[in-house]
Amino acid sequence: MTTPLTSRTNKTATEVPKSMGDLRARFGLKNNSDAEALLKAWPIKDAFHYYLNRCLSNQHSVVKELPEWQEVDQYLLDMRMMPQDKRRDKSLKELVEEECFNAPYQLMPHVALFVLRAESFLQSDEGIRFDIASQMYETKQDKEFDRCWRSVDLLCFLVGRHRPNPA
Repeated sequence: MTTPLTSRTNKTATEVPKSMGDLRARFGLKNNSDAEALLKAWPIKDAFHYYLNRCLSNQHSVVKELPEWQEVDQYLLDMRMMPQDKRRDKSLKELVEEECFNAPYQLMPHVALFVLRAESFLQSDEGIRFDIASQMYETKQDKEFDRCWRSVDLLCFLVGRHRPNPA
């Protein structure tokens, strides 16, 4: 796995996880049961179910249509940098949730909301045990890039597992 660095290397440097073993390796977990535990964690299940209801139920998005992690990171940065008068003292999560509500068929806000919720979980007391991979980076920015990258990969993995079979 290459370091995210500030250059924001392309996520295709490593393949999107396709198996439980791939997911385990991507998150730096010890075994597949840890990867299963990550998928069963309520915050991850809840974030994905919200995404699933909004995006996959319309069958508009499949894995190949999901944005690159750099695009998600840039979207979140743009939301963070929004002028204060437009933010109206809302948190980043509240801004993205509002965008999801206002643009229900736009994929990016929903992906960004999943990423925010996954990142929040990975930094929580319950989720820190799944955030092993980011510990190999020294700077806060690289850790954040890696967390975003892995969150998008997690979403890709979940979408790949739950994609309806074409008839």
